[in-house]
Amino acid sequence: MRQYKIILHEGRKGWTAEVPDLPGVYATGKTEEEIKQRILSAIDFHIASLEEDGEPVPEPAGKGGFTLRKAEEIFTTAEAAEQLGVSPGRVRQLILQGRLKATRFGRDLAILEKDLDAVRDRAVGRPAAKKEKVASASARVLSARAATQPPISTKKASNTQLDP
Repeated sequence: MRQYKIILHEGRKGWTAEVPDLPGVYATGKTEEEIKQRILSAIDFHIASLEEDGEPVPEPAGKGGFTLRKAEEIFTTAEAAEQLGVSPGRVRQLILQGRLKATRFGRDLAILEKDLDAVRDRAVGRPAAKKEKVASASARVLSARAATQPPISTKKASNTQLDP
Protein backbone atom coordinates (compact mmCIF):
# COMPACT_ATOMS: atom_id res chain seq x y z
CA MET A 1 0.00 0.00 0.00
CA ARG A 2 1.44 3.35 -1.07
CA GLN A 3 1.37 6.19 1.43
CA TYR A 4 1.67 9.66 -0.10
CA LYS A 5 2.49 12.88 1.70
CA ILE A 6 -0.60 15.08 1.85
CA ILE A 7 -0.31 18.78 2.57
CA LEU A 8 -3.31 20.41 4.22
CA HIS A 9 -3.79 24.18 4.03
CA GLU A 10 -6.08 25.84 6.53
CA GLY A 11 -7.45 28.95 4.85
CA ARG A 12 -9.71 31.78 5.84
CA LYS A 13 -12.66 30.21 4.02
CA GLY A 14 -11.96 26.50 4.55
CA TRP A 15 -9.40 23.81 3.83
CA THR A 16 -7.46 22.70 0.78
CA ALA A 17 -5.21 19.68 0.32
CA GLU A 18 -2.62 18.66 -2.26
CA VAL A 19 -0.43 15.65 -2.96
CA PRO A 20 3.02 16.76 -4.24
CA ASP A 21 3.82 13.29 -5.65
CA LEU A 22 0.60 13.27 -7.70
CA PRO A 23 0.43 16.51 -9.71
CA GLY A 24 -3.10 17.79 -10.19
CA VAL A 25 -4.54 15.90 -7.22
CA TYR A 26 -6.10 18.35 -4.79
CA ALA A 27 -9.32 18.83 -2.87
CA THR A 28 -11.20 21.50 -0.94
CA GLY A 29 -13.53 21.31 2.05
CA LYS A 30 -15.03 23.23 4.95
CA THR A 31 -13.56 21.14 7.79
CA GLU A 32 -10.37 19.21 8.43
CA GLU A 33 -12.19 15.87 8.55
CA GLU A 34 -14.04 16.60 5.32
CA ILE A 35 -10.84 17.54 3.50
CA LYS A 36 -9.04 14.39 4.67
CA GLN A 37 -11.84 12.20 3.34
CA ARG A 38 -11.98 14.07 0.04
CA ILE A 39 -8.23 14.00 -0.63
CA LEU A 40 -8.01 10.26 0.13
CA SER A 41 -10.88 9.70 -2.28
CA ALA A 42 -9.15 11.87 -4.92
CA ILE A 43 -5.93 9.86 -4.52
CA ASP A 44 -7.78 6.54 -4.94
CA PHE A 45 -9.62 7.84 -8.00
CA HIS A 46 -6.41 9.21 -9.58
CA ILE A 47 -4.48 5.96 -9.05
CA ALA A 48 -7.38 3.90 -10.42
CA SER A 49 -7.50 6.14 -13.52
CA LEU A 50 -3.76 5.77 -14.09
CA GLU A 51 -3.93 1.98 -13.76
CA GLU A 52 -6.98 1.78 -16.04
CA ASP A 53 -5.15 3.77 -18.73
CA GLY A 54 -2.05 1.60 -18.36
CA GLU A 55 0.10 4.53 -17.15
CA PRO A 56 2.68 4.16 -14.38
CA VAL A 57 1.66 5.16 -10.88
CA PRO A 58 4.24 7.47 -9.26
CA GLU A 59 5.90 6.09 -6.16
CA PRO A 60 5.77 8.21 -2.99
CA ALA A 61 8.92 10.33 -2.66
CA GLY A 62 8.99 10.23 1.11
CA LYS A 63 7.10 9.27 4.22
CA GLY A 64 3.32 9.35 3.91
CA GLY A 65 0.91 11.18 6.15
CA PHE A 66 -0.67 14.57 6.64
CA THR A 67 1.24 17.84 6.97
CA LEU A 68 -0.58 20.98 8.10
CA ARG A 69 0.38 24.43 6.87
CA LYS A 70 -1.29 27.48 8.37
CA ALA A 71 -3.07 29.98 6.12
CA GLU A 72 -0.65 32.82 6.91
CA GLU A 73 2.23 30.76 5.47
CA ILE A 74 0.73 30.55 1.96
CA PHE A 75 -0.26 33.32 -0.44
CA THR A 76 -2.09 33.32 -3.75
CA THR A 77 -0.74 35.36 -6.67
CA ALA A 78 -3.06 38.27 -5.83
CA GLU A 79 -2.16 38.19 -2.13
CA ALA A 80 1.57 38.07 -2.94
CA ALA A 81 1.14 41.06 -5.27
CA GLU A 82 -0.54 43.01 -2.47
CA GLN A 83 2.25 42.10 -0.04
CA LEU A 84 4.96 43.20 -2.50
CA GLY A 85 3.12 46.30 -3.71
CA VAL A 86 3.13 45.19 -7.36
CA SER A 87 0.56 43.83 -9.81
CA PRO A 88 -0.35 40.11 -10.02
CA GLY A 89 1.17 40.14 -13.52
CA ARG A 90 4.50 41.27 -12.06
CA VAL A 91 4.35 38.40 -9.53
CA ARG A 92 3.81 35.94 -12.39
CA GLN A 93 6.82 37.49 -14.20
CA LEU A 94 8.98 37.00 -11.09
CA ILE A 95 7.89 33.35 -10.98
CA LEU A 96 8.64 32.81 -14.69
CA GLN A 97 12.05 34.49 -14.26
CA GLY A 98 12.84 32.08 -11.43
CA ARG A 99 13.17 34.90 -8.88
CA LEU A 100 10.12 33.74 -6.87
CA LYS A 101 9.26 30.12 -6.09
CA ALA A 102 5.65 29.01 -6.45
CA THR A 103 3.68 25.78 -6.67
CA ARG A 104 0.71 25.27 -8.95
CA PHE A 105 -2.36 24.72 -6.82
CA GLY A 106 -5.50 24.15 -8.86
CA ARG A 107 -5.93 27.16 -11.15
CA ASP A 108 -3.76 29.47 -9.06
CA LEU A 109 -0.26 29.46 -7.67
CA ALA A 110 0.68 28.98 -4.01
CA ILE A 111 3.59 31.06 -2.74
CA LEU A 112 5.14 30.32 0.63
CA GLU A 113 5.76 33.19 3.02
CA LYS A 114 9.48 32.36 3.32
CA ASP A 115 9.86 32.61 -0.48
CA LEU A 116 7.96 35.89 -0.48
CA ASP A 117 10.22 37.23 2.27
CA ALA A 118 13.32 36.32 0.24
CA VAL A 119 12.06 38.38 -2.70
CA ARG A 120 10.73 41.20 -0.55
CA ASP A 121 14.29 42.16 0.46
CA ARG A 122 15.20 42.72 -3.20
CA ALA A 123 13.71 45.26 -5.58
CA VAL A 124 10.83 43.58 -7.41
CA GLY A 125 9.31 46.50 -9.28
CA ARG A 126 10.46 48.09 -12.48
CA PRO A 127 14.21 48.75 -12.38
CA ALA A 128 15.16 52.39 -11.64
CA ALA A 129 17.50 52.54 -14.64
CA LYS A 130 14.58 52.22 -17.03
CA LYS A 131 12.77 55.14 -15.38
CA GLU A 132 15.85 57.31 -15.81
CA LYS A 133 16.05 56.33 -19.49
CA VAL A 134 12.40 57.28 -19.97
CA ALA A 135 12.96 60.63 -18.23
CA SER A 136 16.05 61.41 -20.35
CA ALA A 137 14.17 60.42 -23.53
CA SER A 138 11.35 62.79 -22.58
CA ALA A 139 13.86 65.57 -21.98
CA ARG A 140 15.39 64.99 -25.43
CA VAL A 141 11.97 65.21 -27.08
CA LEU A 142 11.20 68.46 -25.26
CA SER A 143 14.55 70.01 -26.18
CA ALA A 144 14.07 68.96 -29.81
CA ARG A 145 10.65 70.64 -29.89
CA ALA A 146 12.09 73.77 -28.33
CA ALA A 147 14.79 73.95 -31.00
CA THR A 148 12.27 73.78 -33.86
CA GLN A 149 9.71 76.24 -32.46
CA PRO A 150 10.22 80.00 -32.24
CA PRO A 151 10.78 81.33 -28.74
CA ILE A 152 7.77 82.63 -26.86
CA SER A 153 7.92 86.37 -26.29
CA THR A 154 7.29 87.60 -22.78
CA LYS A 155 6.78 91.27 -23.82
CA LYS A 156 3.29 92.70 -23.64
CA ALA A 157 1.77 93.88 -26.87
CA SER A 158 1.76 97.67 -27.13
CA ASN A 159 -1.47 99.57 -27.53
CA THR A 160 -0.20 101.93 -30.19
CA GLN A 161 -2.41 102.69 -33.13
CA LEU A 162 -1.21 102.87 -36.65
CA ASP A 163 -1.98 106.02 -38.71
CA PRO A 164 -4.34 105.39 -41.59
